[in-house]
Amino acid sequence: MFYNCTSLIKAPDLPATTLAKYCYWEMFYNCTSLIKAPDLPATIMEYCCYASMFKNCNSLTQAPELPATTLAMHCYNSMFKGCSNLTQAPALPATELKFCCYEWMFASCTSLEKAPELPAKELAARCYRGMFFLCTNLTQAPRLPATTLAPWCYRDMFRKCSKINFLRVSFTDWGEQSRFAVEPPTWDTDSWVYGVASNGTFICPVELPEEFWISRIPEGWKVLKTKD
Repeated sequence: MFYNCTSLIKAPDLPATTLAKYCYWEMFYNCTSLIKAPDLPATIMEYCCYASMFKNCNSLTQAPELPATTLAMHCYNSMFKGCSNLTQAPALPATELKFCCYEWMFASCTSLEKAPELPAKELAARCYRGMFFLCTNLTQAPRLPATTLAPWCYRDMFRKCSKINFLRVSFTDWGEQSRFAVEPPTWDTDSWVYGVASNGTFICPVELPEEFWISRIPEGWKVLKTKD
């Protein structure tokens, strides 16, 4: 509706609590003057409903609250991608994830200082892929409580987050190579720590093998093992 409206400063009210597929998709894409997002009170998502909604809104400094606990495929995909002045992320309370639900959500949010908590213990394919890609001001990643990986779940998640120096995970093995939508096969954590800080701390269960490279534990980091 407002795609490429580069002079739009304030968004209209969006009081809807019931959404439909593609609702609000790309609604404010490239609205580079937008400084305040509308309230988004919906608690149940639909397919692609908020995908790319504020993509490249580089004057936006604060995200709206996102109270939804029921997600849908692609619902938050790229929602704030390219919001280079966004400093605060909303809480993400959902514990049941869907395919691509958070993929690239905060990619290139270069001013984001703190990541939201990610409480889900069961993952979905591509759920967090590239979620914080190029968030160069993040210093600590959210704790990742899931014990089992899913196809591409963490791929590129912290790629080029050059200040990230702390990670805590709960999964006990690195999984197997995935043929999920790509040839040749890649890992579920493919390039997930490419370009993070050269020194840091990685906390993981005692069962997780200590393997060091861009798709495992960052090289040069200290590893601490935990039983909880």
